[in-house]
Amino acid sequence: MDELSLWTGSLMQAIIQMSTSNNIYLLEGAEMHHPDKEGFLKMEGSKGKRYIVIKKDKMCYYNNYNDFLVGTPIHEIEMKLASVKDLGKNKLQLITFACSYMFWCDSRDDLVQWKEAMEESIAEGLSDDTVIQQMYENPANCRCADCDACNPTWASVNFCITLCKKCSGVHRYLGVTISKVRSMRMDLKIWTPPVIKLFQMIGNEVANDFWEWNLPSGEDAKPDSDADMSMRQSYIESKYKNKKWLRLHPLYDQGQEFLNQNLCKYAQTDNVKETMELLFSGGDIRCKSTKNLDPLTLAKHANQSLQTEFLLQNGANQPSPITTPKCDVRRVVQPTQNGFLHKMGRNLKDFTKRWCVLQNGKFSYFSDEKSIEAQEKIENREFSLVMEAGSHERYEHCFEIYTTLKGGGKQLLFAAEDKMEMAEWMVNIAKNICPYRAAEEVKVYGVAGYVYLKHGTAGEWERLWIQLHEKNLALFDETQGSFDTIDLRKLKGLKLFETEENNFSMAKESGAVFVLDLPGSRALYIQADMKKHTEIWFQAIDKASMEIGGRLDEQQLTHENIPIIIDKCINFISTYGLTTEGIYRLNGSHGKIKQLLEDFRLDAKAVHLKPEDYEVHDVANTLKRFFRTLSDPCLTSELHSHWIQVAGYQESQSKLEWYQYYLKQLPEVNVNTLKKLIGHLKSVADNEHENKMSKVNLGSIFGAVLMTLDKDSSNMSGYKDTTLEINLVVDFLDGYSWLFKVDDAEIEKEKKIQEALFRMKTATSQVDLHP
Repeated sequence: MDELSLWTGSLMQAIIQMSTSNNIYLLEGAEMHHPDKEGFLKMEGSKGKRYIVIKKDKMCYYNNYNDFLVGTPIHEIEMKLASVKDLGKNKLQLITFACSYMFWCDSRDDLVQWKEAMEESIAEGLSDDTVIQQMYENPANCRCADCDACNPTWASVNFCITLCKKCSGVHRYLGVTISKVRSMRMDLKIWTPPVIKLFQMIGNEVANDFWEWNLPSGEDAKPDSDADMSMRQSYIESKYKNKKWLRLHPLYDQGQEFLNQNLCKYAQTDNVKETMELLFSGGDIRCKSTKNLDPLTLAKHANQSLQTEFLLQNGANQPSPITTPKCDVRRVVQPTQNGFLHKMGRNLKDFTKRWCVLQNGKFSYFSDEKSIEAQEKIENREFSLVMEAGSHERYEHCFEIYTTLKGGGKQLLFAAEDKMEMAEWMVNIAKNICPYRAAEEVKVYGVAGYVYLKHGTAGEWERLWIQLHEKNLALFDETQGSFDTIDLRKLKGLKLFETEENNFSMAKESGAVFVLDLPGSRALYIQADMKKHTEIWFQAIDKASMEIGGRLDEQQLTHENIPIIIDKCINFISTYGLTTEGIYRLNGSHGKIKQLLEDFRLDAKAVHLKPEDYEVHDVANTLKRFFRTLSDPCLTSELHSHWIQVAGYQESQSKLEWYQYYLKQLPEVNVNTLKKLIGHLKSVADNEHENKMSKVNLGSIFGAVLMTLDKDSSNMSGYKDTTLEINLVVDFLDGYSWLFKVDDAEIEKEKKIQEALFRMKTATSQVDLHP
């Protein structure tokens, strides 16, 4: 036993000290650390999903995410000689020299992404590094221009910079009208001697000296190679799309004509750096010289091959040049966008393809890309809200624009070809109409726009920009320059009421107003310019707050981040059932349990548990049934094997340390729920002399409740696992204070609650005895 304790203690200490080691095998994922693509896929021959990871020319699959973290794959596949096929119905086949593998994806979009990642991995295994070696002759090109990652293999041809794979993905998202991304290993046709010479001449150092001239100093100013995609996207969009930090050419302040004259002048010289700075500072690539010749023609006549190549890569010979329109880059720049969207006609049935343009805070659409006169223009001040509209007949990805034009406003419905295109239009429209200080924080959303809002009945009305994403409502505070986010899972109430009075002198219509009842006795009153738009906001917020999912963190929550259904059931049983014999063991009324679960599903906030309506066994079984019908158990399927393993340990202190280690890996809502439940079950066990429910009895019930689901019942591992599940609950009960860091104040508070409940029960019993 002493030797076992020594081993477990040593292993625990090694795990705690892992973060101090630089050994690659101690990084998350070991050799597959920071993969190019990762996620769960259904795999032929396995019961559940496997965790698939692709990095460079290797692919590994694991039993679960935890196995990936510790670097223990089931198998490693060399992709060099593999091939991948799309078999339809979201099914992929990966063929290697040894065998083939079948994968099922969740959607068509998911399949396309996985297929692309596999093909890139195969290409990387077969790749030729000749171009890369030539590019690296400029030492600055050996690191990514945007995150400083080593050995980049991608490039933006028009910016003349090299990029790592992750940053290249963000550049591709910007679109070819901003950045033309190519692989230095696979796209060999584009790498002509003049293009390679451009990269050797300009490269990352010269380019960044221009694009990052005004970048603030500090560790957080620029992403590093470990940065997540959201940080990379924000930085790269600010750098290239919004031109936030570039060094303006000295001629910028003298006006467009001077920029254009000098662009024509330097196009005839070998100074490509000067041409680059003039062009990206606002010079017009199609401008004309005094001889009525454009910069590209002048460069060709002067036999300047590098100037010619640079201008060509930036769209000099294309109908729509790469460079963005001239704008005041010293301020926050409104993003521009153009392209085809499908617009719903007036009959509300047919869609028509329209060329749409977003520029300078104005959204316009034309009959086609060659039309000069817009069919309709919406100015910045006329926007009320933008919202995702779901699918409509032939088109899956639709969004709506609501304006304040005409009586009651106007509604326009557009459809995009895919989800990413729809999101890009919605985000860019929002960035054009929101307060300029909010633009950098605008991300993907469901609804966004302006409303009138006041805090409490005595507050002052103010016009605010707000946006709704999933279950978060963000309000932009212009004074602080930041968003205040409301978690709608914790919304206590929401009410819409009609008023004939126009409460707001700036609102265009009177009518509907709604109020949000928030934790901490806070109330927010909201109205939009138009009555219909107020109702849209109310419906969207109501839907977000009411919809629940299958996980604990997808429920309506208390201010303590505990699902309301669990909190109300536990409080009811603590008040009326702690001493009830057979609590949690005996059955309740099936009809009442079923109805309670449905009532909680529809609106947990509206459910009121009263002893005259429900027996304690009804509520206790409702609580158990709720846990068993989750899509993922409280202790999560992912960690199930780890919990079982630790429950079998003999040395108690080592066991508790491991329990605490895995508790930290659970979502916050799961931990808070577990703490509430275990504390409650401890109170039940403390009353064993009356309710006949010992810790072991409770463990036999809640081991399965916390660790498995109804659908898993037939796949349970048998008696051994069941025993270990019981042991785990008993361990949690015994180590409650230490595991959940329950301090003396919390223990004393719980003790007083129990004493009060006992006095209440005694008083009730005396009333029953002496009517």
